[in-house]
Amino acid sequence: MSYLSRLCIPLLCLSLFSAIHADAQQVPSVGQVRSVKDARIARSGLELAALVGAPLEEKDTLITGPAGSLGFVLNDNSVITLGPDSRMTLSEFKFEPQEGNVSLIGDIVS
Repeated sequence: MSYLSRLCIPLLCLSLFSAIHADAQQVPSVGQVRSVKDARIARSGLELAALVGAPLEEKDTLITGPAGSLGFVLNDNSVITLGPDSRMTLSEFKFEPQEGNVSLIGDIVS
């Protein structure tokens, strides 16, 4: 086996493992931002600007500014709108109607 083959095979295996590992760690989306004005999403210790179309995940905290608003749709087609100076944490969202597992747990501060 050539030196190049001995180098490429482990690198190929490592890249495949990394891709599989990254997919396994992806958190499923529970909804999507539909309208936004002066709002952000806190996730894993970071605050991101909320953008129309942004996916929402369990444990996200949605924050609106003094003149802000944020509208979003959950995977069960529930529509929620937050007004100015609001904060909502999506603690848990389950939508598995076939298994009878449907719930939304969140904290809202306005």
